[in-house]
Amino acid sequence: MKKFLKIIENVVIFILIILAVISVGSFVSSRISKDKVPGIGNVKFLSVLSDSMTPTFKAYDLIIDIETPIDKLKSGDVITFKKGNTLVTHRIVDVQSNNSEIFYKTKGDANNVEDEKLVNSNDVVGKYKFKLPYMGLIITIFKGPIALGVIWILILYVIIKEIRTFIKEKNI
Repeated sequence: MKKFLKIIENVVIFILIILAVISVGSFVSSRISKDKVPGIGNVKFLSVLSDSMTPTFKAYDLIIDIETPIDKLKSGDVITFKKGNTLVTHRIVDVQSNNSEIFYKTKGDANNVEDEKLVNSNDVVGKYKFKLPYMGLIITIFKGPIALGVIWILILYVIIKEIRTFIKEKNI
């Protein structure tokens, strides 16, 4: 039983470290990037807030998008785009061009109708690559500097606990 609990503890520590790295990296890059979208380099980390793309992904999933050249986007691709001050992730159902500009007609997989407005290619943030189920909930809860501090305190607590256990076992 002790061995099982140790494995669980190590998995939790690993997940916390990964989340801390993603959170810190995203927080810093969103402050210095021109588009203010959380991510590291051309990889974007986004927490899903609605079920408009069910079954592809659901609310509270963490999705990973990759910046993709507009000439590589086609009908059927799932993209994240800026809509005012928010980000939306929907599927391209049609690609249109007008005066050398490219526009996308989009629709949420769970929605009955296509989105009202065309998406200008300049507003595309990235193309959906994969999801981490329910990890978006954790990112949403642990958003901001206070939550990052809590994550780091938990990590430090576990590290100190491990050092104390090691010292006791070795009688140092």
